[in-house]
Amino acid sequence: MPEKIKKEDQVALAKARDSGDQKAAETLFMDNRRLAYALSKKYFGYQSLTYEDILQNAMLGLWMAAETWDYKKGVAFSTYATTIMKYMIWGELLKDLGMIHVRDKVLSKVLKMKQFIYKYKTTNANEPSDEEI
Repeated sequence: MPEKIKKEDQVALAKARDSGDQKAAETLFMDNRRLAYALSKKYFGYQSLTYEDILQNAMLGLWMAAETWDYKKGVAFSTYATTIMKYMIWGELLKDLGMIHVRDKVLSKVLKMKQFIYKYKTTNANEPSDEEI
């Protein structure tokens, strides 16, 4: 397993990327794939999306972050990349739900409710009542 990349190295890679070195963006992407895997595991099971679909969107977000991260703003790459990856995953989840636009707070409540109902059904073998939800 590759070692974690240090912040100074990330900044050096971003500077090289800004000067036109495409390999620097690839290195930034490759050294942070673990972040995409970890985030994908958290979102697996929310909808009918497969783990591979969620991972693909996380990887697309990570690539976008590797190409657009601005180290001058003082935000850590992992924070920036996580935000972009979450945006990509939520977009795919919304598309899968067939919804046009729902606020993130509302969507997360609906997804938590669905997850609770699923867990309740598996443990109690019947539907939960409205009060239990």
